Amino acid sequence: MSKPMYVWNGSTWEEVGPVVPQTPIAYQASAPSSPSTGDIWVDSDGDVGTFDRQLVRYRFVASGGETSLSGVDANGFTLAYVPGAEQVYLNGVLLVRTSDYTATNGTSITALSPALAANDVVEVFAYNSFNLANTYTKAEVDGSLDLKADVSANGLVHINTTSFSGVTSQSVNNVFSATYDKYMILIDIICNTAAGRPFFRLRASGTDATGTDYYNGSVGRTSAGTALDTQNSGGTYIDFNAFYSLKADGAPNYYKMILQDPFKTNRTMGSFESSIWTSTSINAFLTGSFMHGAATSYDGFTLQRIGGSETFTGSVTTFGFKE
Repeated sequence: MSKPMYVWNGSTWEEVGPVVPQTPIAYQASAPSSPSTGDIWVDSDGDVGTFDRQLVRYRFVASGGETSLSGVDANGFTLAYVPGAEQVYLNGVLLVRTSDYTATNGTSITALSPALAANDVVEVFAYNSFNLANTYTKAEVDGSLDLKADVSANGLVHINTTSFSGVTSQSVNNVFSATYDKYMILIDIICNTAAGRPFFRLRASGTDATGTDYYNGSVGRTSAGTALDTQNSGGTYIDFNAFYSLKADGAPNYYKMILQDPFKTNRTMGSFESSIWTSTSINAFLTGSFMHGAATSYDGFTLQRIGGSETFTGSVTTFGFKE
């Protein structure tokens, strides 16, 4: 027996089951041109097709004797569903999947039992996929959380850490590239033998730049209040602390450098800060700037002790970042 369905039209309950056609929810940018009472329209950003809807409601009116349904329904929509995510109603009564019908191929409802009678109304509620604008995939989200994958982010990106022990010189290659505009270098050094001090040289394709193109100056003070002002003009290296030497007693010494565009074929400029335990057991603190006058592209650098065969142990870490 057919059971009617009703919808509230604003003033009274109106029968819409087997008698009055009922169309699905419409997702589109403009209002339907010829709406029927009970129709629902969702104003979306743009027109979307049947398969972009979250919920599609299909309606078939039986001629009698049918045991399967497919194709275009009474409202002009072609049946499509995700198997296992559909609901089938016969005259308003929910049918049981696999017992009252079969739905496995996504385009037809089969094995209806018993066969439909004339004017029976079968409605299929299909929960189909839909598209959302301005969304991110999992890979894009994962990438945005990984600073290495998002090189445009204003954050430090770890490139390399090199540790060394008992050396007089340590080179670091292939850390500068076109990927980043600026670089931060953190240096941690402990003297192993006698007092001495390190210097810094730029490096290209495995070769140090040893020309007289380095200029640097620094200012600072010792813990005793002595002023430290240094200058190096046209030297063959950047001298971090020209007046004081590192102490050979296992005390750590720290340096931080910022380099601007070392990989570009420009003059490389930058700044440095240092905290030093000197050979006279005095703490010294310096800050300075430097420039390499040759317009050359560099991909690495070298740390080396000044004079003698003194050795040092420590690590150097390179980070890249963009403005």
